[in-house]
Amino acid sequence: MREIWIVAKWFPPINTIGAERPKKLMNYFRSKGDLTTIFTIARPSGAEADLLLPDVAVRRSNVLVSEYLFRDEQKGFGSRLKILAAQIVSTLFDDSGWLWMLGLRSDLKKEICNRRPDLIIATGRPFLTFFVVAAFCKKNRIPFILDYRDAWANNPHATYNTRIRRKMISWMERKLNLKADAITTVSQMTAASLGSAKKPLVVYNFPDANYANEVIDSAREAPAFDRHKLTLAFAGTLYPGRDFDPICEALKSLPVEIQEGIEVHYCGNSAHRALSSFRKFGLEQIIKNHGQLSKKESMRLVAGCDIALSIIASDNFEPSDALQGVISTKIFDYLLLGKEVLNLIPDGFEFRELAESVKMQNVSSFCPTDLDGVRTYLEKKTRENFSKKSSTQAAMTLVGQWEQQMRVLDDTIESIIR
Repeated sequence: MREIWIVAKWFPPINTIGAERPKKLMNYFRSKGDLTTIFTIARPSGAEADLLLPDVAVRRSNVLVSEYLFRDEQKGFGSRLKILAAQIVSTLFDDSGWLWMLGLRSDLKKEICNRRPDLIIATGRPFLTFFVVAAFCKKNRIPFILDYRDAWANNPHATYNTRIRRKMISWMERKLNLKADAITTVSQMTAASLGSAKKPLVVYNFPDANYANEVIDSAREAPAFDRHKLTLAFAGTLYPGRDFDPICEALKSLPVEIQEGIEVHYCGNSAHRALSSFRKFGLEQIIKNHGQLSKKESMRLVAGCDIALSIIASDNFEPSDALQGVISTKIFDYLLLGKEVLNLIPDGFEFRELAESVKMQNVSSFCPTDLDGVRTYLEKKTRENFSKKSSTQAAMTLVGQWEQQMRVLDDTIESIIR
C-alpha cells in the first residue's frame, strides 16, 4: 500500500473544470488500494462537504484575499480594493498560486508529523504552488511529480504576453522542472512548450468511469427545447481568438428561413463576448443566453440540444506549441452525453491527430476559415429529421484510454519510488 499526496487548488465539492483531473487521479489510486491525501483550498464559509472515504483524507488550507477567488464572499469597498490588489499581483505572475502558498506550506508541515508520503503529485494551475511542493520535498527527501494542465510561460491565453513576462516565467518554469522527479502534462505540444530537460509524460484528459457516469447522470433531466428547431449549445469560457465569429458568419450566409429554424444556447462567464458576436452579424434573435450555470445544469442544457459546439480556435493565429496543443475536454463531455459535435479547429492542432488515433466518432471538425463547410453542415442538419437521442457507447471507449494512460503513469511512479 502506497501513501500518495495530491496537491490541487480545486477539489470537489468546489465545482470547476480544474477539480476534475485531481479527482480522477484520486479515483485511480483508490482503485489500486493506495492511501491518498488531498491538499486543497477552503472556502471562507467552510461550506465544503468532503467525500467521506476511509482511504482518502482532505486537508483544506485558508487562502489570502479569499474574495478574489470566491466573489460571493466580497463585502463592501475594502473587499473591492483587496480584489484589485490581488488581480494586479496575479496578473504579474500570470498565476494566483501566491494566495495559497502560505496555507499550503503550513498544512504540508503539519501533515508530515503524522505520516510520510511515498510520492507527491502537484497538479496546476496554479503553478506558483509548485515551488512550495519542490522545497518541501527537497527538505524531506520525498519524490514528486509536477502535472501541468496548461502551459505557463507560453500560455496562449496569458493576461499579457510581453517578452519580459515570458523570460521571467520561463526562468521560473525551468528551475522548477529541473527539481521534479517527473513531469506530466495534457498534450504532446503542451509538453514541447514547457521547455523541460526532462521529457514530460503525456496524460490526456480523457474521462474516467466515475466522471463519465456523473456527466451522463447529470443530463437525465434535460430541458425540452423546440423540436421544430435545430438547437446548438456551447458551455464554457470564450477568449480572444476563441469566439463565435465564424459560426455567426456561416449562420448569416444561410437563407432567412433556415436561420429562423436555428437556436444557439450559451452558458458560461463570457456572455458579453458571445452576445457581441451575434450582434455583430445581426443575429441577436438566434442566441439564448442562460448565464453562468453549475456543471450539472450546463450538462443538462447541452443534453437537451441537437448539436454541441466546440471552439478550440476561431481566428488566425501565430503558430505556437501551447496553442496547437489545446485539447478541449468539453468535447469529451459532449460525447459522453451522446451529442454530435461541431468543432472549430485550425489545421495543425494536436486534437485532430488525437481524434483520429482514438477513432473518435460524432465530431465534425472545420477550419475557422471554412465558412462554406460550416454553412453546408448547418443547412444539411436543418433538413434532416434530427434525433435528439444518440448513443454514448462510442464515447465510453474514451474511459479505456484514460485507464491505459494511468497504467503507464503507475509504472513511472513505481520506478520513482524504488
